[in-house]
Amino acid sequence: MSEFTLEDFVRIAKVAAGEDGMVELDLTIGAQSFDDLDLDSLSVVAIVTAIEAEADVRLPDGIGGNWTPDDLVEMVQSAQLVGRL
Repeated sequence: MSEFTLEDFVRIAKVAAGEDGMVELDLTIGAQSFDDLDLDSLSVVAIVTAIEAEADVRLPDGIGGNWTPDDLVEMVQSAQLVGRL
């Protein structure tokens, strides 16, 4: 499995949460919080669940509005690394 990237996040988020009413999801959003991207808690849960399934990782509970896509990408990369050890 290849390393999870921001591009993977954007692709998954577009499908899991949709883009209606949100800031356009593209590769410039990495440092913006989920709140700033207008991602509500249900959208975040949908995105996290989809990422866990695709990347075959388990992420911690409590990922919320103050997190950024960059934070989540880093967390997934760390989980992937641990899974390879």
